[in-house]
Amino acid sequence: MAGLFEIGKSGLNSYREALSVTGQNIANINTDGYKRREASLEEVKGATGGITEISSQVGLGVRVDGIRRSFDEFLLNKARNARSDYENSQNFLTYISDLENTLLPGDANISNAIGSFLSSFHEVASNPTDNGPRIITMHNAEYVAEIFHNTVGMTEELMDGLMTQTEQAISELNNLTFSLAKINRDLISASSNAQNALMDNRDAVLDKISDYVGITTVLENNGIATVSLGDTGNGPVLVKANKSNRLSAETGDNNINFFTSNGSTQSLTTQVNSGRLGGINDAYYTMSNTISELDGLAFKLIQEVNAVHKDGIDLEGNTGKEFFTNVNFNVIPSGSNLGFSDAEIEITDYDILSSSQITLTYSEDNALWTAKNKSGQTLASGRENISLSGMQVTINGTAEDGDQIMVTPAEGAASSIALAIIRPEEIAGALPIQISADITNEGNASLIATKTASATTSDSIPMINDIIGDGHSAIGASQFIRDGAVAIIPSDVTAVDLISLIQQSSVQFSVADAAVIEISDLSIVIDDGVNAAKTYTFDLSNYATTINSDSTLSDDDKFFWTDASKIAHLMNIGALKATNTVDLDSDGNPAEFTLDDLGGYVSGNSGNLNIALNSNEITSGTITIDNYPDVSGVISSRIDSSSDIQILTRNGRHIAGSSYSGVTSLVTEDNGFYAEAEYNSDYLNLSGDSGYMGMTVTTQSDYASDLISVTDTTTGHIITFDRNSDIDSKDSSSDGLKSSAGIFSYALTVDNISVTLDESNVDGDTPAAIAQAALNEIRSTAPIASLTGISSLINNETIVLTNAQKSTLDTTGQLKITHANIDYYLTYENSTYAIAGGRNDQLSLSFDDSTQTISYSYPDLPEDGDSLVLSFEDQEYTLTMNNGNIDVTGGEDGRLFVSYDDTYTLNIAANNGSISASEITIVDDSVISNNSTMALSFGLISVSSSPTTSFSYNSATYDPTTISGAYTAPNYDFTISDNTLIIEKDANYLSDTITISSTVVSKGGSRVQITDLPDEELIIFLTGSDDGNGTRARALSASYDTASIDVDSLPRDITINVTDASTGTVEIVDTLTGTSLATRTLNSDSKTTAAGYEFDFSGQLFDNDSFVISNNAGGVYDNRNLHQMIALGEANSDGKGGFQDIFSELVLEIGSDIQSTDIIVQATKALRDASIEAESMYSGVNLDTEASNLIEYQQAYQASARILQTAREIFQQLLDVI
Repeated sequence: MAGLFEIGKSGLNSYREALSVTGQNIANINTDGYKRREASLEEVKGATGGITEISSQVGLGVRVDGIRRSFDEFLLNKARNARSDYENSQNFLTYISDLENTLLPGDANISNAIGSFLSSFHEVASNPTDNGPRIITMHNAEYVAEIFHNTVGMTEELMDGLMTQTEQAISELNNLTFSLAKINRDLISASSNAQNALMDNRDAVLDKISDYVGITTVLENNGIATVSLGDTGNGPVLVKANKSNRLSAETGDNNINFFTSNGSTQSLTTQVNSGRLGGINDAYYTMSNTISELDGLAFKLIQEVNAVHKDGIDLEGNTGKEFFTNVNFNVIPSGSNLGFSDAEIEITDYDILSSSQITLTYSEDNALWTAKNKSGQTLASGRENISLSGMQVTINGTAEDGDQIMVTPAEGAASSIALAIIRPEEIAGALPIQISADITNEGNASLIATKTASATTSDSIPMINDIIGDGHSAIGASQFIRDGAVAIIPSDVTAVDLISLIQQSSVQFSVADAAVIEISDLSIVIDDGVNAAKTYTFDLSNYATTINSDSTLSDDDKFFWTDASKIAHLMNIGALKATNTVDLDSDGNPAEFTLDDLGGYVSGNSGNLNIALNSNEITSGTITIDNYPDVSGVISSRIDSSSDIQILTRNGRHIAGSSYSGVTSLVTEDNGFYAEAEYNSDYLNLSGDSGYMGMTVTTQSDYASDLISVTDTTTGHIITFDRNSDIDSKDSSSDGLKSSAGIFSYALTVDNISVTLDESNVDGDTPAAIAQAALNEIRSTAPIASLTGISSLINNETIVLTNAQKSTLDTTGQLKITHANIDYYLTYENSTYAIAGGRNDQLSLSFDDSTQTISYSYPDLPEDGDSLVLSFEDQEYTLTMNNGNIDVTGGEDGRLFVSYDDTYTLNIAANNGSISASEITIVDDSVISNNSTMALSFGLISVSSSPTTSFSYNSATYDPTTISGAYTAPNYDFTISDNTLIIEKDANYLSDTITISSTVVSKGGSRVQITDLPDEELIIFLTGSDDGNGTRARALSASYDTASIDVDSLPRDITINVTDASTGTVEIVDTLTGTSLATRTLNSDSKTTAAGYEFDFSGQLFDNDSFVISNNAGGVYDNRNLHQMIALGEANSDGKGGFQDIFSELVLEIGSDIQSTDIIVQATKALRDASIEAESMYSGVNLDTEASNLIEYQQAYQASARILQTAREIFQQLLDVI
């Protein structure tokens, strides 16, 4: 009976709870996020039987196993994805609709503004001289700039608004993820009864999160949710267990960058691509691209309007300038770069710049930067300098592999576009040229000339400034492998000086850095071509050992060969000396030689060492290294034959150089010539009016021989000395890879007088020093004149003491005497007299006690300022007293040495011999008043006698009479002026012939100097024959001047002459100078290009027809350039113009996006609603179902109650029986 009671009780309890669950469902039918509950009932099984009894087969009733939520994860995730997609498309649609309204606010849009601007040129063209239409055009241009500014500004405001919306949405999202983490924490610790409500809250929060971003959700068995960004499941985690990661955002290059934060670590994510934030990001990206499109449109407008405008001339005859201000480039190193590099941009031609972004990427494998456009097409590459269309890029700093630098030419163009011209007169409406046919032409042909870019030529030939340094230098000269075109002289070079060089013999050593310290000796084998070759050895180890033998040196101060630069320095200054096995000194020991003795010079750095000789040949070289293998040097043989230099225009005009049999074959496109260029030597080496475009050309086929030049004069000759110390001096490179031994060898013979000049007898390295040395050497063969004064200018004076004074001295031991205002002090002590004081300039002072006399002497020199004039070699020299010394002025500086000797006798001597054996004489009083009195005062003469010139010659002394027997003076004399040696013949021998010869040794071969270069590019060629051994040096040194090209200057006038009508041959001539610029043959369309123009002939041509293209400075009524400006309103075949079409395409693209997005919004909305409905049908509360359950559970409850009642009745009957 007890079992029946328990069964009924369990039924009552279970169905009462089931009724409560049903009631809870009905009560929460309208509660958001509530999921339908369902009571799960299970049987309570009977007890298990024992050994003496069997188990109950009836059971013990029913119980509630659990209250389950109606939940389908698949349907929920589907609904959330649909919500994210809808929010994405809806937000994107909202914001780009605002963008469309910004671009097309009505009639005041960019397209209409550009149209009005270009159309206004029609009015200017109707009356080019009227400023009224010009002012309107300027106002319209300013309005174009303003509408660009406003449109970009409003779009940027929209983007700022999107960032505000983003930050607000992220704040709300972060609150939701934080709440979800808290729910996860509660779920971990919650009882089973509380879990269903927490899971309802969990799902509600997840639904809200999916409105902001697309997510992937993973549910654990205990109900906690792990949430990651994106729908891939691999995105960054937003929530895991009870931890949440915050989302943040900042503006990127053209989108919004999103970051997830885990503590202090922040990571960039690209998984925010749906939901509200995804839609905002898509809209931001579209707006950013729209600004880029507007920048590109503004850039194109600026570039093309400016290009046309600069082709014209304004009302004042000036070349048109920029109509709009040019934009500045942005250079942006990537934020992810590991290195430290940046770039500088030099704009070379705005007209050909591309508006698209260029990305520079560094590759560590080949140490190159590669420039690519947006399409990934490689444009150029380089290490430090990259040449791109219209610009030169210079990379600075150090880079790591994969580093990138973005160059954005058009960025900011729309927001910075501005009118550049200030006055209406500056609108360049006329074209700069006008074309006229000669009235004598027989044909009826007409000509159209269009300004065009220079014809395409070979890009393989570098500009001179890219391959040859500016400034003459033997080590800085560029070495070339073969003959041919080696460099281009740019159009901005105004003067150029080119020298080809020989090649000195040299040896190059390369020693490992670690081995330098172990170098013991260095040997070179030198062959002078006459004697047997000798091996010269520099003992490096002995040098170090000698220094380190000093016991006072600490270990830190000891000497080691740590760098080859030490070796080079000590060899160059002669501290390191070499010996050989042949030459001995006077003591029989090996003779020592410095590198300078051997004619060498050396450069060194790290492990590199380079030795060059100025004349002889190095045949081999070895460096001996302790503990390392010996290092053999690499030999470069001497080449005495240099190359010839040729200069030609790109049109084939040979303007400087030498006749060369194969020159015609050089005129090819590969050598940098225009395709139709023809060789012409009419201007070869000519200057001025006869030269090419009036330039001045100087050529030297043998540079060295011209370092001494002789010019004849009516009275003799002028010998001019020159020296290029930059070429011929000692020089070395800092890297130890190049050295150049100095060459200094001049020889001059005048009749039988021969002199040799080198560093030993020339004081300096200038042409003036060489001229002075030449004169000194010539004079050293002649007698030296001197003159000695008659009188010694010493005065002797005495002072006799009185007896009283002598007594005072003897009594008191001291006495002071004043004589002529000078004090004298006498003392007497120990029977000895002493005297002090006296004149400051006295030579002697004494006292004789026996005669009581003071004696003293002093020089009696002329007063300061007194002067004496002498004559020597027909020049006057003035001797002037100055504080006891004699200053010599006039005549040749330093020619006479004048001084008083110890006896104050005047001594005068020439510093060198006198070619004419000239006497030193006193200028007569009739020429210089009182000069003889000054001669007496100076002690040169006495009252009764005068001195005679003495000559020293060949270790003997002669007077003016006897010198003629020992020395025969030529009939001319020498003087110098700066770098010239002047030979003046005696008046009676002007017809005599003087034989002059000279030789000079130099590293220079041929030389070409050109000044007044025209503004066109020239080509440098190296040619010539070998030195007889099949070799020739191809080294070129250069010096050049550049000047900015006057872009505002009008084009020069050009005449086109028809030289052969049958073949279509025309000659293009500079009208002003008559210079032939180019020869061309017309193509089948009667067209050709030259001198910066494309020529298009129509009609019949006859021989000798001519056409003139002249500048149109006065053509103020011309409107041809205005029509070219108007033509920009429509796109042409070259892609120019069509600005309104470009803007319309931009707006059309955005409109298309709006239409397609609107369709997507409707579709995603329907999908979202359907997904929510499907999930709701599964997990939501249905009243019909709940009502049915309510009846079912109520009936079951009543039945359970009936079980109890029945049990009670049975139990009562039992009681009644008992």
